[in-house]
Amino acid sequence: MKKARKQYNSLREEMVSVDKYRELENATHHGISRLDHITRVGYLSFLMARIMRLDVNTVTRGALLHDFFTEDDVKKYTRREWHRLHPQIALENSKQYFSLNHVEENIIASHMFPICRTRPVYKESHVVATADKLVSVYEFARFNLFAYAFFRVLFLSLRG
Repeated sequence: MKKARKQYNSLREEMVSVDKYRELENATHHGISRLDHITRVGYLSFLMARIMRLDVNTVTRGALLHDFFTEDDVKKYTRREWHRLHPQIALENSKQYFSLNHVEENIIASHMFPICRTRPVYKESHVVATADKLVSVYEFARFNLFAYAFFRVLFLSLRG
C-alpha cells in the first residue's frame, strides 16, 4: 500500500505545483477546503481505478481536477448556475494549466451528471463521478448534524 500512496502523491504533486490550484486550500467546500475534498475524491478514485484495472493516472488526474475552480470563478455566477456550470469552469481552468487527454476532459466535464448536461462516456468518468458523490455525502453528513442524524436513523431503520 505504501507504493500505491507514493504513486498517488506523485500524481498529486503535479497539480499542487500550480499557484491557482493551491488557492483551493482557501475555498470552503462541504465544510472543508476544496483542496481537501479534491484530495479525498482523488484518492478514492485512484483506489477504485486500481481495483478495476483502469488507467490509474488518467482517473486520478481527472479526479484531482474535477473541482478546479476558485472563489473568484464562483463569484461570477448565482448558486444555481454554479452547480450546473462548475464542471465547465473546472475544465477550462484545467486546460489552461495542464495538458489533458480526452478521457480526463470527460471526467471533469461529466462529474456532476445528471445536473450538468455532459454525460460520462468512459468507465473512468463513472468512477470519478461515483467517488465524488460518495465523498460528498460523507462530507455533507459529517459536518451537518441534521443530515448525519437523518442518515443514521435511515440506516438504523433499514437494519430491521
